[in-house]
Amino acid sequence: MSNAAHHDQDDLRLLRESVRTLFERAGGVARARKIRDEGGGWDAPVMTELAEAGVFGAVVPEEAGGLGMGLAAAGIVAEEVGRVIAPEPVVASVGLAIGLLRRLCPEHALLTEALAGTTALATAWQERDAKGLANTLSCRFENGALTAAP
Repeated sequence: MSNAAHHDQDDLRLLRESVRTLFERAGGVARARKIRDEGGGWDAPVMTELAEAGVFGAVVPEEAGGLGMGLAAAGIVAEEVGRVIAPEPVVASVGLAIGLLRRLCPEHALLTEALAGTTALATAWQERDAKGLANTLSCRFENGALTAAP
């Protein structure tokens, strides 16, 4: 194994340990069941801790403010979220919303907020016009929704 590959494996192992420790400290599976039994929702402080650990930027390239760890990092995060049935929208953020925002509207302030864990994003991924998606998109933020519109 090359030094770079070994370094990557060490980084991925550290990411897994960090996310696992954070969720265990927050209360693990018992926390998720308690939140569910109390009517749902999620913890903003947990989102902040995840952001501080770099989780939301794990897949985002370093030049865009992330850790640049690649798709394997997203898989590790998803496994750890699933292990404790964490109610926070981590997988939706890391796996879809942040990636789309970075590609479509890289200068938008919401990207910085999402990476910092101060804003949780959801992707309305089936929205499109009758022709499908346009070749040229521009960002529009209205009524709490960011749209990459033709």
